[in-house]
Amino acid sequence: PEYAGKKAILSEFVTAPKTVVASSEGFSTVHSLDIVTMRTRKGVKVLTALLWTDCETWSSHSCQAGYLCDVETESVVTPTAWYSPYFAKQKSNLAGLKLPGLKEACVKAVKA
Repeated sequence: PEYAGKKAILSEFVTAPKTVVASSEGFSTVHSLDIVTMRTRKGVKVLTALLWTDCETWSSHSCQAGYLCDVETESVVTPTAWYSPYFAKQKSNLAGLKLPGLKEACVKAVKA
């Protein structure tokens, strides 16, 4: 009931182009981005962009790694060790990886 009449964004199952590799060797190509925004007095801003990857199945719910991303450089910065004890132990294989299109995705999230 509390969400009745509220707007939501729904999308189909989306896959990245085969040229975008955002997972470590040995894992599926499934990954997801969490783009967290906040409305301020000066407008909507991106707070964080997180990459969830190294998935063991077709779903990002099976991810084995999470990373904080830099929107301006469109790159993976550091693991999400703060997220949970499990992610504190992950390897940081993907630090420095470029994520072309991240900035554009964030612009679209802000507009939404």
